[in-house]
Amino acid sequence: MKGLILIAVIISTLLISISSSQSISGINIQGDVTRGITVSNDYYSTYFNVSAKSISGTTIGNNSADYNVFDAINFKVSMSDLNLYFNYSKYYSYSRNSPAFGTQYNFNYKPTCIIEYLETNNKPGYQYGEDRVVGWLRLDTFGYQYTQSKQSIYKSGTAQYVDTYNFNVFPKSSSSSSSSDAIFQATFYFTTSAVSINSDPLGSGQTKMVFQIKNYFNTEYNTPTSGCESVSVSSTNPIDCPSTGPSSYSTSKLALSSVIFSSYNDFGTDLGRYKIMVNNTEGHNNTLIGGTWSSEASSSGYNAPTIPVITTATNTVNGNMFVFNSFGYFSQLLFHSFNYNQPDAIVWGPTLGVVIENSSSTKVIIPTLMIIFTILLNLLM
Repeated sequence: MKGLILIAVIISTLLISISSSQSISGINIQGDVTRGITVSNDYYSTYFNVSAKSISGTTIGNNSADYNVFDAINFKVSMSDLNLYFNYSKYYSYSRNSPAFGTQYNFNYKPTCIIEYLETNNKPGYQYGEDRVVGWLRLDTFGYQYTQSKQSIYKSGTAQYVDTYNFNVFPKSSSSSSSSDAIFQATFYFTTSAVSINSDPLGSGQTKMVFQIKNYFNTEYNTPTSGCESVSVSSTNPIDCPSTGPSSYSTSKLALSSVIFSSYNDFGTDLGRYKIMVNNTEGHNNTLIGGTWSSEASSSGYNAPTIPVITTATNTVNGNMFVFNSFGYFSQLLFHSFNYNQPDAIVWGPTLGVVIENSSSTKVIIPTLMIIFTILLNLLM
């Protein structure tokens, strides 16, 4: 989106309905396999589940033409707290409905809180315990709903159509999927074969998540939790006050906290290359199990700036003021900071799942067994 100059009215419209502005086209990704997608939920739509089973072959191992082995990927998104659960299993052709090896890899990604902070330690981005927190909004207090749609596109050179599914998730308090009063919205994209969405590649084993933060600094929409109107931010926490409303500081910035965790797979983060990497036990070094994120976010308004995204991580998860559940041994807490004073809107998000990646460069894996250090993610200039 860098370099786009659109009039304010058009940009505002696009940001209100973040799922309608996507340009989708078919592409080729090494090792990507064609999948059949099944969508399910429960009676009350408290979650949606996307099961993507390969027609033949597997992503891990790059066996795209092996008709004796299949794999299946499962994504489950909770409408209570936005937790995304991912798992990966392999099948033999004679046991297509029963995993041959069980679930081999799994992890969860859960955004927890929008944080308003002031830079006070002369380091770009939010550093927990160092920069001054002046406000927040917990993301697990709304309860969410979703709409879903499917788009079919013709993939040139393959004589096949590709189905892309998108789920627009928004608070239950919003009247529709394009409600302008939703402070936080998310869109999840899935595909049966590799596509490009706004020039970002998406494999059939991945989901692209697009988050929108809007109206945080508008007191008409972002109001304190009842009973927290006159409480000092320095003397309370998100457990007691889920929302503080915006502060009165004109130079404050926003960050998004998210927990990554797994039941039994260790993983690391490579902040310099914007990656989450589950440890691959099969020796396929060119397979990324985990996810990536962009070092830039977009904003709104005429000649809107591209916002640098600065990410820090910590192993101190349980007991952190922006974590509201207990997590096991394999867990990390990420802070994605948007390095711009009080933007009207922020559009950004990670891509999660499994994909074959270019192995020409060396990975620098920072495991969860160490304290994570901070690297500035800024590709501008």
